[in-house]
Amino acid sequence: SVSVAGTSKKKSSSFVLQGKKMSSSFEGAPLSRAVFFGTTLHSLFLSSSTKRLLSLDLGRVLAHGELWRLVSHHLAFETYGETLVGALHIYWFRNFERMLGSRRFGAFAALACSLATSLATGAALALGDRREEGAGYLRVAPGPYALIFSMYSLYYSLIPATRPRLVGVAGIDLSNKSLVYVAGAQLLFSNGARSLIPGICGLIAGFAYLSESFKLYTLALPKSLDKWLFGCPSAAAAATASTRQDNSGQRRRDDDDDDDQDDDTDDDDDDDQDDDTDDDDDDD
Repeated sequence: SVSVAGTSKKKSSSFVLQGKKMSSSFEGAPLSRAVFFGTTLHSLFLSSSTKRLLSLDLGRVLAHGELWRLVSHHLAFETYGETLVGALHIYWFRNFERMLGSRRFGAFAALACSLATSLATGAALALGDRREEGAGYLRVAPGPYALIFSMYSLYYSLIPATRPRLVGVAGIDLSNKSLVYVAGAQLLFSNGARSLIPGICGLIAGFAYLSESFKLYTLALPKSLDKWLFGCPSAAAAATASTRQDNSGQRRRDDDDDDDQDDDTDDDDDDDQDDDTDDDDDDD
């Protein structure tokens, strides 16, 4: 079990993530697995016309009430290159679901995507270019940009660099996290302003989630959704049992720490008594 502290540097921070043993598969991360395969399949096999139907076209949303576009534009990337880099990010960041738990990760994804979509919509309205296909509004790039870049805030804030000076380039030290940041920059600027807007909005949403002011990290999806998150009631029960086991193990470790502290205290008391006895003997 791995504990990762939150935004506060104090050990008493109320934001503490309990992680599980890392794995190269999607074990313990059902939502990340669904996003990974759903995004990849939609991006590879949906036709261009279908992707346009799902994209965030604010002209269609405002004029024809096609509100589903506010959600559906997260489903698929536009190009194969974006799909490859985006899928790698979802795979890399799957451990955040293990750390948060599927219910809290689901709440994080829903909040981050909702907030990022609202911000991106406002930016698209403000930066609209009426020369673009006569739409009147900037069309943000489709795909799960909001989710991916909101997880970058978790990656930046919660994951330390295990090798801060992995390699030096032109006098600049690069850590083992630098490769991930380079891949993120490639995805962020892949479509110019169209990808930059949802990416930055995702970052803002992620840092808002981590903020001690809003405390959004305390939210979780209802337990009634467990069977949908884990696939079946038995799997949900197993996941619950695993969580209880982790909590029990944490309590045992806390008890052991308390016992160690008590032993240290007893040893100090014994030492004090021995010193007093020695002093009395000397006086005699």
